[in-house]
Amino acid sequence: APPRPLHAQHGAWRVHCAGFRGESPGLAAMALVDAGHAMGYHVQTVYFAAPIGPGRKAWSQVLYTHGHAEDSRGDASTSGLDDVMPAEIPYGEADLLIGADGVETLRAIGPDAALRVAAPDRTTAVINSGPLEDQFDEHSVEACRRLEEVGPLVTQAAHASIGDFAVACRARFLTDRVIDMVLLGTAFQNGCIPVTVEAMETAVRRLESRGYGRCVDAFEYGRRLAVDQRLFERTHADDDEWRDASGQRLLRRLLLETRKSGWRGRRRAEKFRALATEAIAALPGLESSEAGHAGRRDFLVALHRCLTWGGMPLARRYSDMIRALHAADTAAASYELTRCAIRPLAEGLLMRDLLHLAAMSTSLEHRRRTRDRLAVRLARGDIMERRYLNRIEVTALGKRYRLDVRTSDWPARILAIIAPLVPERFRGTAAEKELRDYVVGLVERAIRSASDNPKQWTATLGRLADVCESTSGFRDLSVSELRLRVEGFTTTGSDAD
Repeated sequence: APPRPLHAQHGAWRVHCAGFRGESPGLAAMALVDAGHAMGYHVQTVYFAAPIGPGRKAWSQVLYTHGHAEDSRGDASTSGLDDVMPAEIPYGEADLLIGADGVETLRAIGPDAALRVAAPDRTTAVINSGPLEDQFDEHSVEACRRLEEVGPLVTQAAHASIGDFAVACRARFLTDRVIDMVLLGTAFQNGCIPVTVEAMETAVRRLESRGYGRCVDAFEYGRRLAVDQRLFERTHADDDEWRDASGQRLLRRLLLETRKSGWRGRRRAEKFRALATEAIAALPGLESSEAGHAGRRDFLVALHRCLTWGGMPLARRYSDMIRALHAADTAAASYELTRCAIRPLAEGLLMRDLLHLAAMSTSLEHRRRTRDRLAVRLARGDIMERRYLNRIEVTALGKRYRLDVRTSDWPARILAIIAPLVPERFRGTAAEKELRDYVVGLVERAIRSASDNPKQWTATLGRLADVCESTSGFRDLSVSELRLRVEGFTTTGSDAD
């Protein structure tokens, strides 16, 4: 619905944009200038274009005042107007604060009289409290965290919109570079900008016609964020699945993908349904915490990956080991031992050989995730075609020869078809097999000894889970290095229990 302007009767209106992109004074300010001219305002801008990040500058300000007074001859006169109403915002006199950059926004609401523009009795605010893509250092993350605490105290809390707009932009547009236009759309829908819908939309479309892509989409998305706060929670395409604590939505999707995976898909799906249902029923207690819900979802995904890698025998082996570990675990610790083993055991069993990568890259899950990541919408006529770069390297007579062939996904499909026919002993490298044997052996030892010393084994598998969830995981480590990180010692020769 069209917004109701909060400042329609004010003689002057000021906005401060903390962090802007594009040519000065920034895209949001440029849109406000065009919209203000269309409404008949006298518009002034001032900016400070010091770089504060990749493609980002410090701040810009826009001032709206009513049309010039006319002298007796009917000519427009600016006599004394700019002197009475300076473009730069005095201390605490901003009507709107648009905060895209967390660090720069803190300066705009901080105690420094030379920088502060916000006041709790006057300023409405639309503030991004999440770090941008280049701001995941400790200082920037702490600044964003403080915004959530102090933002409502120094602005009008009734009209403030403070949230992680950055992650919402990355989920919707795959980048947060459009955050200024998203914040502008939210501010407009909140009634913080005294212009009409037509003037604002025309100004945003004019920006896009100048080569700044997706301005219209970002502005409209910001307006939707203003009226539907649930959009902040939709940080990835599988939001509904991951909010379903029972895991039934996730299981239905996995069964559908299995059913459509090949000519024996229906039979495999029925077997997978029986195995997954039986396994989930044998793992009670995981629903007692949010971490347990995540562990259950990880278990279902890992079980399906095992089915893709090695068929029902590998999926059943993985299920049996997790169930045996759960039986040796204790409910007093919310089955933390079981949760810590779900992902590392799957990583150890699923060696990433060429056959497995081919099967995953041609799966329905991969195509679905690619469509979601690229925001492909069939309703608007989007078409997605995948092309593969097949590289063939041959070394002969001390020289390396390389041939790159671009094709569709038919080579990967052929490899995926023959993958179930290749015996397991021929798959994976020697190093991957050593890691698999170590991880499987560690979990088997935990199954036998967890009841005698649960705290020790929980700590051990917890360290294994931490290594698995790190950036590089444990695939680049040798068995000795992994053992040192997990158990605190290394061995030479044969590894004994």
